[in-house]
Amino acid sequence: MTQGNRGDDDLTVFDGAAGFGRSKTRKTIGHYHLVRLLGKGGMGDVWLAEQRHPVQREVALKLVGQRRHEGAASALFEIERQMLARMHHPAIAQVFDAGTTEDGHPWFAMEWVRGEPIVEHVQRYHLSRFERLELFIKVCAGIQHAHQQGVIHRDIKPANILVDRIDGTSWPKIIDFGVAAGIVEQAGQEGSDSSSRAGTRGYMSPELLAGPASRVDTRTDVYSLGVLLFELLTGARPDQPADGGTGSGGRATATDLLQDLSARSPASFQNLPRELRFVLARALAVDRSCRYESAAALGNDLRRYLNKDVVEAVPGTRAYRMRKFLVRHALAVSSLSLVFIALAGGLIIAVYGLVEARAQAARAEQMAMFTGNMLSSIDPRAAEGQPTPVLDRLLADAAERVGMELSGQPQLRAEIERIIGKVYSSLGQTTPARKHLETALTLVDRRRQPGVYLDAGAELSSVDFRTGQVERARERVEELQSYAASLGREGRADVLNLETMLGDAVLQHGDYEGAIAIYQGVLDAIEEPPPESLRLIHIGTLSQLAQVLTAVFEHEKADEHIGLALKAIDDWGDPAGRARISGLLNSRGILLMQQQRYEEAEAVLHQAVEEAQKLFGDDHPEVVTALGNLGSAIRQQGGREKLEASIPYYERVHQMTHERYGADSTRSIGTSYNLGNAYRELGRIDEALALHQNAFERRDAFPENHIFHGLVFLGLGQTELAAGEIEAARSHLQTAVERLGEIAGESFYRRLEAMEELAVIAEMDNDEKRAAALRSEADALRAEN
Repeated sequence: MTQGNRGDDDLTVFDGAAGFGRSKTRKTIGHYHLVRLLGKGGMGDVWLAEQRHPVQREVALKLVGQRRHEGAASALFEIERQMLARMHHPAIAQVFDAGTTEDGHPWFAMEWVRGEPIVEHVQRYHLSRFERLELFIKVCAGIQHAHQQGVIHRDIKPANILVDRIDGTSWPKIIDFGVAAGIVEQAGQEGSDSSSRAGTRGYMSPELLAGPASRVDTRTDVYSLGVLLFELLTGARPDQPADGGTGSGGRATATDLLQDLSARSPASFQNLPRELRFVLARALAVDRSCRYESAAALGNDLRRYLNKDVVEAVPGTRAYRMRKFLVRHALAVSSLSLVFIALAGGLIIAVYGLVEARAQAARAEQMAMFTGNMLSSIDPRAAEGQPTPVLDRLLADAAERVGMELSGQPQLRAEIERIIGKVYSSLGQTTPARKHLETALTLVDRRRQPGVYLDAGAELSSVDFRTGQVERARERVEELQSYAASLGREGRADVLNLETMLGDAVLQHGDYEGAIAIYQGVLDAIEEPPPESLRLIHIGTLSQLAQVLTAVFEHEKADEHIGLALKAIDDWGDPAGRARISGLLNSRGILLMQQQRYEEAEAVLHQAVEEAQKLFGDDHPEVVTALGNLGSAIRQQGGREKLEASIPYYERVHQMTHERYGADSTRSIGTSYNLGNAYRELGRIDEALALHQNAFERRDAFPENHIFHGLVFLGLGQTELAAGEIEAARSHLQTAVERLGEIAGESFYRRLEAMEELAVIAEMDNDEKRAAALRSEADALRAEN
């Protein structure tokens, strides 16, 4: 039976079934005027009706098929009526009234739910995984209320959970307790047959399918909730257990339950986060003694998942609990950035994982000692106000001990050297990162540790890219990709990840079309939705493609890919995805600046800076990049106030890039150029000229077709003009017009800016005709654009 705001075309024609002979002509029941048939249920039909008095409202009126004097139907209706009257919960459709027709048919009037089945609703509104879980937790609360009133629903399915959208929030209503049975009322009915009141196959618990009603308790609803949750998260339902009974009676482990559910689940089940798979496995246990004891317990475990707390369904390993502890107490460790917690926690967790995975007691003991020493090197109370020193000490201690304490275990040491190297790399500290990653590669046994070999090699290649050693990085990536391909399906994720790195290499040489083709090829190779192992690669590739599309001024496509990446992060809900948000916001800020939408860019870049600082601290490369772009977005809004507000950003970023990367890196060259522009507008011409000349001399660090090869001529020419060096300015501005036209197009606004500066020089030469022609051409191009 389904209530809902449906049109007449969706209604089932009332066919005068047994016991309903006079219903065709019935117009009113009690105070209710029948409007139209909404649907049919196992025990009766449901009508949309209008209540005339004492209040006017629309209700759903259920008419029971059998007359009251026909024994069992009358008794069951009375039970149902009393049970439903005891329930009052926001997630349960309320019962208003009840009675009997003149010809003996029981009826009751209940709240008419304007909504749609829950699965249809989440699909229609494209609810994220987080939103689906929040909605499902409300359903669990409603079912728990029913259980506390002595009611088991026994027919939980999408059609009986209707959802309405109110002020942008989804609210569920549980309907059709027509197959429900009171817990108290079941006493003494052990021999009764439940077949006449059974639920819907596919959502029914094994015990409900197998036996009499006396075998059913509240855990049968837990099972049905599990099926519903499975469908909400995967779009499919698991197969019924091969054994329709209630299990062997032995207490299965969480891993046993997961293996059992995996064996009867579609492939989409494996794409879910590990914690949710364990939750589903417990809810859908064949043996009800292994299930959650109540709907509330299921809802509470999902709440723990959303709150990043320890999920009870997951095996309580030390590694798992440590990771959750670090996330859960992030606020207590107030001055530690989230990235510190995540990375330091990842380091500790990985080591714990190695301990637990090792069969030999001696190795486990050795690893446990190593882990304990690392843990003793950091105290959250000592970290307050000094996240970087604490993290440096943690990593330094780990780096020092790994060589001494694991000198006789090269494979274990290789794994830990890789972890330490990746932590340093994530923090932007390329020198120590390179050292530990290279050590890992010298120690790793490639045949026994293919994952360590591939991961360490890929990370080292990433460090090479960032430090300008592009050819060496590309050679290693090609070698790694060949090895990953030899592993077959096991190496698929590595092959795709390394393919994106080849795209990075192509991009470093200025081949934008080639990079776009590679990134698009990777995206085409990843199915929708991406499996768990490919989610981060999918998000990263969308981000990289968006950056390249921005660089070639395909703004609409670039913004589309940024949006897709942000949605993928939201759908995934994993901290690894969140680390990409600041970079995506930064890309969107650049895109908006290219469109001269500077105020919008400023707002977006403020978000990028805040997100990056939460994750990485104050001096991470992503923070530096976003701060520099934020300064540009502020300055280019115009006016003295905005200009002065931008200077601290430019100066800070200029200092940070030169200290971290040296004067010859593209990051440092770019910050010199930007600071020079700001100083020129501020009237500090000599300082601006020095900065622009410095950037000009180092321009070959960029690919020949990079936009910088036009901008640097423009910036230097403008500053030379301000310094009175007219001939040098004329030459450089003319080159800027030519190069920007080749790279960004004739109507690119910075090219038009160069033309207007040349018009100023023409006026200084008293060449009014040329000045007018330049301005006229610029105006025409601006109008076209």
